[in-house]
Amino acid sequence: MLTAEEQEEARKEARELMQRLEAIRALGPGEMTDRIGEEAKGIVKRLGEIDKICATPLTQDLSPTDMYGRPLTQNRGAGHGLPGKTYRELFGEPRSDSGFKDSGEFLRAVASGRYDDRLVQARSFGETVPAEGGFSVPEPLAENWLDDSLPNEIVRPRATVWPMTSATRKVPAWDDLDRSSGETHGGLALTWLAEKATATRKTGQLRQIELKAKKAAIYVQVSSELVEDGLKFEFQLEDALRKSLGYGLDDAFINGSGAGQPQGIFNSPALITVSKESGQAADTIVYENLVKMYARMYDAGRPKAIWICNSSAIPQLLQLVIPIGTAGTAYPVLRTSGNDFTIFTRPVYFVEHMAALGDLGDIAFVDFSQYTIGIRREISLDKANAPGWTEDLQDYRVIVRIDGQGSWDKPLTPAHGETQSPFVTLEERT
Repeated sequence: MLTAEEQEEARKEARELMQRLEAIRALGPGEMTDRIGEEAKGIVKRLGEIDKICATPLTQDLSPTDMYGRPLTQNRGAGHGLPGKTYRELFGEPRSDSGFKDSGEFLRAVASGRYDDRLVQARSFGETVPAEGGFSVPEPLAENWLDDSLPNEIVRPRATVWPMTSATRKVPAWDDLDRSSGETHGGLALTWLAEKATATRKTGQLRQIELKAKKAAIYVQVSSELVEDGLKFEFQLEDALRKSLGYGLDDAFINGSGAGQPQGIFNSPALITVSKESGQAADTIVYENLVKMYARMYDAGRPKAIWICNSSAIPQLLQLVIPIGTAGTAYPVLRTSGNDFTIFTRPVYFVEHMAALGDLGDIAFVDFSQYTIGIRREISLDKANAPGWTEDLQDYRVIVRIDGQGSWDKPLTPAHGETQSPFVTLEERT
């Protein structure tokens, strides 16, 4: 058994290791490397050793872990409360005790309109009257809807996503956006000291990002024949809901006003709008626009940022070239490789949520790792036929509670040069 002093040393080491592990867990996909993954596994192993030699366990939730040291908890419904992307990373193992063997059986039970004690109301008192607010979606089905939508979304796979266990969640962030005085983290600075000189103590400044779960509904209408004739309607319904979910979230995270919905990047107080060129023609994109947008991205964000633009910009971008040499050899600005596009080596995605060519917001250069999303675990599903009574149609409504906003409350003022931001767009050209 360790002595009291050895116990304290072990606690100190464990605290330092856990702080490093928390930092690794918070990294985005683009920041992960094999070296960091190996470091995380080594930390988890060392924490396990410390637990074994101490009288009282100092750590928890250490194993099993994924390749980056993030716990894959085996406790039903237990999440680690850290950023993630998939349902299990956010909330832990989904509960599978709903009584339904698969999603199809659950959707058929809802469609039948008959009493089924397996249908649990998504309400605090657990009523089982469909008109009272919908049925709680079994967690394996909720996991499928949220995760299967990820590959087709633009924002959520690249953003910092937090689980929400209540209506609000506060996320700390450094107040680190004014470096004109040479300080970082709201007050920290490297100070050079002469021999026996007295240092000046500095205090960093933190601020709070508050996420408030906002209710969003997806409505899908199907014919009664499709439901009643056994044409695998549940699979078509599930596919429609999944696609609608991803489509709606991307639109909100890009264009949301922040009033009763997420605050999209175009309404972020940190958004930088680059001015058009003098005399620039309407509905055009010129090389100088892209150069200046690239320059206004904050320095650490350029290796992670992506270009997003409306498809109506494709003709402009494909014809945009840089003359090289006296012979006038043309070098294309928009580079293509198969179905992949890049500008200045960074990926380009064409997104219909962007404004049409020439309007404000038709093109943007964005680091979505600086966009914060909060997701509630619960999803509810309801059915009604009143809206489509005369056409013999049935309506299905899915309700999710999500919020999102940029993690910056203003552009970065660097020690020298122009302001920078993770969200950069181009002025309207009319």
